[in-house]
Amino acid sequence: MGDYCMGAERGKRAMKDESGLFNHDFIVESSKPYRDQPAIYFLIHGGEVVYVGRSSNVNLRIGHHINKQQKPFDRYYAVYCDVKDLDQTERGYIEKFKPKYNVHRNKGGYSAVKHADAILDAAMASKMISLSANSSEKGI
Repeated sequence: MGDYCMGAERGKRAMKDESGLFNHDFIVESSKPYRDQPAIYFLIHGGEVVYVGRSSNVNLRIGHHINKQQKPFDRYYAVYCDVKDLDQTERGYIEKFKPKYNVHRNKGGYSAVKHADAILDAAMASKMISLSANSSEKGI
């Protein structure tokens, strides 16, 4: 095993056991809690924030970005917040950083591109209302 392996925290040398592997206590103490909470997340590529998003499960959402490979990134960061603050906080960060994968130019400057999730939610809500109306008309 090489001596170049670093701990989870930048610059922190990992404690290794006699076999050259990280020891149990180091791994447990260096671990980060799994957070399945609403968050604003930032995709970063080459030291630049290239996308700002929001999600109720940021780990799952980052996984989707990795699988899709549509927005190249080499790092990410998440800011956890209440679900009621997601929209406003996300808009604030998009306006502040103007990430290239979030925005498109228009006559008035930058405008946030709608999230596929929001579009999908609206389409599903519309379909449910339509189905409900049809069911009511038919006496179902």
